[in-house]
Amino acid sequence: MTSSEGMGRQEEVVRALVLKANERAAASGRERLRNFRFLWRLGGVSIWFNVVEGQIVQFEFSPGIGYSWDFAIGAPDKVWMEFLRSVPKAPYHHLFGMWAREPTFVIDGNREILVQNAAWLNEMMRIARGVWNEGNPRGEGYEHRLKVGDRPKERISGGYWRIPINGEVCRIYIEEAGQGRDLLLLHTAGSDTRQFYHLLNSDLLASNWRMIAFDMPGHGKSLPPPSWRNKEYRLTGAAYLDTVLAVMECLDLRRPVVFGCSMAGALCLQLAYRYPSRCRAVIACEAADQIPARLTDWLRHPRVDSAEFAPEWIDGLISPLSPDMFRREILWEYSQAAAGVFYGDVAYYSGEFAISSELGRIDTDKCPIYLLTGEYDYSCTPAMSRATAERIKGAHFTEMKGLGHFPMAENPEGFMSYMLPILAEIRTRDAE
Repeated sequence: MTSSEGMGRQEEVVRALVLKANERAAASGRERLRNFRFLWRLGGVSIWFNVVEGQIVQFEFSPGIGYSWDFAIGAPDKVWMEFLRSVPKAPYHHLFGMWAREPTFVIDGNREILVQNAAWLNEMMRIARGVWNEGNPRGEGYEHRLKVGDRPKERISGGYWRIPINGEVCRIYIEEAGQGRDLLLLHTAGSDTRQFYHLLNSDLLASNWRMIAFDMPGHGKSLPPPSWRNKEYRLTGAAYLDTVLAVMECLDLRRPVVFGCSMAGALCLQLAYRYPSRCRAVIACEAADQIPARLTDWLRHPRVDSAEFAPEWIDGLISPLSPDMFRREILWEYSQAAAGVFYGDVAYYSGEFAISSELGRIDTDKCPIYLLTGEYDYSCTPAMSRATAERIKGAHFTEMKGLGHFPMAENPEGFMSYMLPILAEIRTRDAE
């Protein structure tokens, strides 16, 4: 279908979209508080929507000068055609992906109102894709249903450890599973060890690896130290390294394999450079030498609910091919960080962190480096990770097809097909 042929369906699709959008069961009780107007520019055609208490009560094609709106989104026909595919390419799978990577995609007007209603708008766009394809865009029919099985009590054990970090005793929550060589799992910005729930329960991993995951101070179940009171949280590279090394020492982890994703993938590169003898190997997931343009004040804005906006900010980083159940788990976890924690983490990941000048001095004979990046990650793209790996002598890079920024959480089975061969290679090298 050509662009002009496809966009000829605009009126039909918009009418069906309005019906489905108004029929959906809204999970949030705040829908009745949503009142705004916006313009959707689909190439040469504009559609005006009036939203009252979360319902589209009126829409008009080609509105005249008598209409006003709070914000507008727009792009050429060919961009919307790519966005509306049942399985679009990155970054066209999400509005925020296009905002970040597609120069012809434009948002104008009051962006604060857009951000306040991003959850509603992204859901409407997801419905639009389904209507356009006369089906289900994300495969919600797939459900990974838990079973009691022979082991009603799961293998994961967890508890609090009192660990001295930077002169303070911190209560750090740690989970473990499995036996064998140590495998330390480090979570992403603004999240916690729940991201590793499926890996920690994996029979394939538990038979050969003692897996350890912990919540950073102020994340998940780990309480913030007393010194944080009345201070803005801001993660630094030095504090991050100190925390990870303190946990390794307290748990007597001797040369563990360290897996880190996103900001923790960035830390893996720093560990390999600064402390190569402390790690058996590092697996840096969704990492590159520098990550620009992920820090936004909307994550801490007093008129924006971070518990609702933070999940929307990362939703587009999840692959559209990942099962919707896992996607919902990730969004739920991201809705629960304390105010300012996600922002403070991203300030490190997409601000302070930069290791470009040190890449050539990393010794992969002492600490092997594996970089893994998902096809649908538009924050740290596969091209960025590949370029980083090429500057580290002996580093390995693999693009994970069909996966996004949270591979271990959004599609555990798909991720294991990339993770297990790396771990097997590390074990073989140790045996030689």
